[in-house]
Amino acid sequence: MSGVQRCVLSWTVLALLLSAGTSLGDVDVQWLTKTVEIIRTRYTERGQFCAAVKIPEKLVNQQNPDLATLLSQDTDANMQEYFNEPEKFYAGLSVVAAKPVEVPHQGTEHAEYRVLKHIESKWMNDHTNNFLLVYTYLSPCVHKCANPSSSRTIVESIGVMASWKGYALVFQKPYSHPKDLAPVSEAELKTALSELAQTIGYTNILRCYKPAIGAFRCVTCFSGPQNTVVDECIDLQSGASSSS
Repeated sequence: MSGVQRCVLSWTVLALLLSAGTSLGDVDVQWLTKTVEIIRTRYTERGQFCAAVKIPEKLVNQQNPDLATLLSQDTDANMQEYFNEPEKFYAGLSVVAAKPVEVPHQGTEHAEYRVLKHIESKWMNDHTNNFLLVYTYLSPCVHKCANPSSSRTIVESIGVMASWKGYALVFQKPYSHPKDLAPVSEAELKTALSELAQTIGYTNILRCYKPAIGAFRCVTCFSGPQNTVVDECIDLQSGASSSS
């Protein structure tokens, strides 16, 4: 994707205003919070993994969305069964999910990269009438996922999300301790989030998590006219974590 294309895309998405507790574009953030919490509770994997869920337009913004019926074919048991296989990849009816895997002579192929490649190749006929929710336990990493120079970058492939009826990228914890590398600084976390926001828009990246005090919440990671990264999305003291 060229710089011009990314600029046009960013400005298009920026037209959708987000404020906590009101809306994410046309999507109610309270609905998104409830939806993410249900999905996070349903699937018991607690290590690093990424899952994408396609949610029919009719369920978006419903006070009590029927996610149980939507996900009835995509059980936690099924996902865990595939995660226990060498490929650690699950492709279901409404959910696709992956864990990181080691690729011979290439290093680690991260979960987000694997899920987005599947969306790009298998789900593109579903984009017109569905909301695309991409959840990753750890925020996309600095050195691969959010690095345009990496062979495993998601900076371009994540742009596929913008063609969907609605979409959000959410993470639970900042990715602060990459394997065999120095800890990631808050400045680097800001750079990583900003790199992705230039492709999918500053209003579409959120942290969804349960703070030490209070209820499960989702917070947009950028605020104000300068699109400043909010502290809550890079706070290394409240939920930063590592991954293999």
